Amino acid sequence: MRIHNVDLDAGELLRLKVMDAYEMMRRDGKVNVRYLCRLMSIGKSTFYKWKKRYKRYNLTTIKTRSRRPKSTRTIPWQVVVEILPVEEGSSCQEPLLSVSAVAKGR
Repeated sequence: MRIHNVDLDAGELLRLKVMDAYEMMRRDGKVNVRYLCRLMSIGKSTFYKWKKRYKRYNLTTIKTRSRRPKSTRTIPWQVVVEILPVEEGSSCQEPLLSVSAVAKGR
């Protein structure tokens, strides 16, 4: 479904409905998060995560966030060049450096 130029899937629509219901309860002065969570079949901890992230006039805060790491650990090329044999024809059977030498940074 498309709301205000933001495409929302089923899970995102559920989040929006929960937050709208919470806002209506808050306006009426009858906030009962436990009841709301039971009614919507979500956990209280899940509700509070969504509430922390939600901004009323920015629907992109409702969107599902990727759990993929933003950056992965990489090995510096200097270390790779020291560990792997550079010459053609050399075998990887005998390492140029021992594990302890690499750990010491030699």
